[in-house]
Amino acid sequence: MEFRFDVRTLLPDEITLVDNNLIIGDWKSTTKNRVEYQELYQIINAIGEASSFAQGLNNVITTADKLQTSDHLLYLMKEEDESIGQCLLVGMLKIGRKKLFLLDTSQRTKECAPLCVLDFYIHESRQRRGYGRRLFDYMLRDQNVLPGHMAVDKPSDKFLGFLRKHYNLYKQVSQINNFVVFDAFFTDRPIVSEEAALTYVSRSPRAVSPDGSHSQSASRRSSTSSYCHSAGRPSNSSRQANSMVDILHGRPDRHSTTARLAPRYQTTLEVITFYRFIRLHVSYSGPPKDLEVRCSITVELI
Repeated sequence: MEFRFDVRTLLPDEITLVDNNLIIGDWKSTTKNRVEYQELYQIINAIGEASSFAQGLNNVITTADKLQTSDHLLYLMKEEDESIGQCLLVGMLKIGRKKLFLLDTSQRTKECAPLCVLDFYIHESRQRRGYGRRLFDYMLRDQNVLPGHMAVDKPSDKFLGFLRKHYNLYKQVSQINNFVVFDAFFTDRPIVSEEAALTYVSRSPRAVSPDGSHSQSASRRSSTSSYCHSAGRPSNSSRQANSMVDILHGRPDRHSTTARLAPRYQTTLEVITFYRFIRLHVSYSGPPKDLEVRCSITVELI
């Protein structure tokens, strides 16, 4: 790809890494109006459009604006063409981490955030001449990752053939999303700190029962409100708290002998359906002088 400016002064190496700051190498200024920044902006948009056109996509998936608002990395490849005395842009490779739910070889769901190939393009005049292999190998060395440990977003048949030819990747594991992984993905794949941070889930500690074990029901009950909505007064400490969660899902004390003999303990549900709305009335009645809860929920269908 040719441009009206000199690409060699913008991209110092044969393969140059660009992050979301759009700052390259020894650039000392981060001013957005500098000439180099505008030229780089134009290069990324041009090669992104060429990639989408070659893949037959309706939308451009690689632009300078999208790169700035993500944590993706973009590798740009240039070549010195001595016949015309110009430096040409011949390819690009975009990667990034994605939080995915993938099915392993046993069809069990695994949560992970692997490094993914998001866009890969070599100019048509340079294909089948080793440029793609050099660019891909450079990325693998730079990221210290194996090709089988990466996921690929919507790969074309040409790219699948590229992986089969150069990296012997052909045994795909069927997924329910647009990503493609191979059987090597689930074999000794290391979990780096970046992936661990994306997949970490913070959970509150469960309540501990008297015998020292964790009780799930006790944890649920501890999160319920101790405020009694009857007469708008706080409930007595001796009275067990009741909430809509307890009523709808059932509490252990509701299944006692007294609860089974008292029909008033049973939950009453009434559902009225309208054209665009659903109105749900839930009512619960306990013994005399006990809690009474009435709730009206309106949900708009979308």
